[in-house]
Amino acid sequence: MNGKWLKSMLATLLILASCFSFSGLAFADDSDSVTLDIVHTNDMHAKIANFGKISAYIDEKRAESSNFLYLDAGDIFSGNPVVDLQDGEPIVALLNEMGLDAMAIGNHEFDYGQEAFQKRADQATFPWLSANTEVVDETIAIEQPEPYEIFELEDVTVGVLGLTQTPPATAPAGIVGLDFHDPIATALQYEYVANEVDVFVALTHIGYSEDQRLAEEVDFFDVIIGGHSHTTLQEPVVVNGTTIAQTGGDANNIGSLEITYNKDTDEVTVTGGLQKVSELEAVNADVDAMVKAYEEEAEELLGEVIGHTTTGLTRDGRYEGDAPLGNFWMDSILHSVPSADISLTNGGGIRASIEPGDITAGDIYTVEPFGNIISIKEMTGAALQDVIEYSYTWRNQVDLQTAGLHYTIYVDKNDEFAYAELFLDGEPIDPAATYTVALNNFIATGGDGYNFEGEMIQEDAGYVTNAMIAYARHLMETEGVIDYEVEGRIQVKKLEEGLDPVDPVDPVDPVDPVDPIDPVDPVDPAEPVTFTDVPQSHWAYEYITDLAAKEVVFGYGDGTFKPNTNITRAHFASLLVRTFNLEVSDDVENPFTDLSDNQTNDVLAAYEAGIVSGTSATTFAPDADITREQMVTMLMRVYEMERELTIDTTTEVSFKDSDQISPFAAHYVEEAKTLGIIRGKEGQIFDPKATASRAEAVTVLYYYIDLD
Repeated sequence: MNGKWLKSMLATLLILASCFSFSGLAFADDSDSVTLDIVHTNDMHAKIANFGKISAYIDEKRAESSNFLYLDAGDIFSGNPVVDLQDGEPIVALLNEMGLDAMAIGNHEFDYGQEAFQKRADQATFPWLSANTEVVDETIAIEQPEPYEIFELEDVTVGVLGLTQTPPATAPAGIVGLDFHDPIATALQYEYVANEVDVFVALTHIGYSEDQRLAEEVDFFDVIIGGHSHTTLQEPVVVNGTTIAQTGGDANNIGSLEITYNKDTDEVTVTGGLQKVSELEAVNADVDAMVKAYEEEAEELLGEVIGHTTTGLTRDGRYEGDAPLGNFWMDSILHSVPSADISLTNGGGIRASIEPGDITAGDIYTVEPFGNIISIKEMTGAALQDVIEYSYTWRNQVDLQTAGLHYTIYVDKNDEFAYAELFLDGEPIDPAATYTVALNNFIATGGDGYNFEGEMIQEDAGYVTNAMIAYARHLMETEGVIDYEVEGRIQVKKLEEGLDPVDPVDPVDPVDPVDPIDPVDPVDPAEPVTFTDVPQSHWAYEYITDLAAKEVVFGYGDGTFKPNTNITRAHFASLLVRTFNLEVSDDVENPFTDLSDNQTNDVLAAYEAGIVSGTSATTFAPDADITREQMVTMLMRVYEMERELTIDTTTEVSFKDSDQISPFAAHYVEEAKTLGIIRGKEGQIFDPKATASRAEAVTVLYYYIDLD
């Protein structure tokens, strides 16, 4: 007999009994119920700056409750040099001080290596739980974690079972000698714990979709407190009778659950919600002082010398060929992911050079300030060929730095791309063969318009900065110096120089991709406009072909439209500028420091018209994928401009996820819905923070133009 069935049966019998009068029958009253308060966090990723506030909130909740637990659903590490440079020691010390009761082991707990993992687990005064992690090699530093913990509180007994992502997304070296079992199958083995406790909590780091599956397939948990997917649940969600909660990530919110347990009926009810940390005022002075001390210490650690270079590691020349810093960077990725054949990164992500002399940890965080992680994909040689072609044609210059792969771009007399040769270990890339490619997550997920077509093997294989620091130390141990020069990994050659190598893409009839915003060869609108990847059955076929015929949007020279590719903020701004014939004044002042030459005019034209604003006073984030709410906001500002009106900012939003829509966008979203420009997604949600695809951008433009 499972726990939930028993609770339901007892509750039903109590209700039936209340309908009759029996002498001597005892009825449950409020005295039979006890309250358990749980404060929870997840995916804090070393963001300790506001721990003083978080601690004060926890202190207050603990003082108010007779039965209290503070639980964390994992990924306390990686994301802040203050913590990362000391292999996680500061955040564990802080969580000890804050009275954390238990933590699920997250994938990033393995980021610093196995010895650091065990040191931090030993340092912690709270248990690290994972029922589905098994140590299969007893020679490794990691000891077998406990599967669950039982807490005997004043009025209630609570069981907490930990579950970890399978396999964990981290550097492969961190999980050698460990097996990770299916979390659902593992959880089913612990039904006996449910019979030993009053309340049974699954503390998981498997992601919201897996939490939902857990709730569907395992019926004896009362609460699932989750992490990993960074899902912000403003209120708990109930799936198959089980309550699921998650706070988002980066220590932005604290979750609070009030669990009522009825001793007589064994019934459990759960309510709760989130508290924004930014809205808190009270501060735990002791914890805040610890944070400040660690931050001051980090300033010294960022100055720690991790290596020395006599050549310097310059990024100069990265748009003409391989650059010394690019070569070091890419070698560090292959060193971190030894299973990969090739590593690639975009030149725009290399933000500074390293001068000759000592290399500090701070230098690494300066050249890579984005906190990118390593993603691993399996790609065919043909897909790699397409990527290298795009990498040159989208700006008519080299973009991708590499290790493993060597490639040569051949350009015609006009310096435009003709074709490319790709080599691995001196052998030509086989278009039909499969290769393992390590990328940063920005370009792996479509940043800068890239399409790394292939199977995602591992979304998260550790932080790029960690890989570079580890490789710098490795080179110092093995070589005694970190010296790099231009190696000829990437070359650009002209065809008229007599170079006519065998080309896997027919050089007689090369495919020249057309910039989707400013195409070189737009499709002749006099002819029917079709695209090979937009069949008539495609949901956006009508919108794409109609606007292509009107020369509002264009496809690529290879006959595709790439409807599912994300569109960036700069590209959508350019699309609006071209569609509505906007021009920039000669005297307009450019406040943005992050625009490339070919982005500046269009973004400033949109900025001057009041259609766009920056992500800060000096940045526009032109290469960031545009979100659905940003896209609608830009378009509806055009609506206000064209019609010389102002949309009411107090309009109530009718989408069910209205609380997820940013205040700047809410009234625009509702007006766009009223006008029929947008419809939302299934379930009456808008999904404002999701990125927008080229097909979605065309669709909103189609309906906007159709207004007239």
